[in-house]
Amino acid sequence: MTDLIHETIHSIFKVSPLCGDTCLHCLKMNYPYITKETFLHKHAVSSILRMLSYAPVLRERALSIIVERVIQIDVLISLPFH
Repeated sequence: MTDLIHETIHSIFKVSPLCGDTCLHCLKMNYPYITKETFLHKHAVSSILRMLSYAPVLRERALSIIVERVIQIDVLISLPFH
């Protein structure tokens, strides 16, 4: 199923190279919440990195989304529980 999704996104980028902003917005809105299970975060990151192989124009902004979320998780883990 994941392969089919990536093939579809890749086809969309071939037809409409300017769809990057919409794609990044969708990534940001659908990225797993910071308290979700680890496997969901791993899957999201690997899917984003895979997408960057055929949409390198999004590299900087997509990587910043990943870094923002990882920092949020790190802050959550660093907070002392009272």
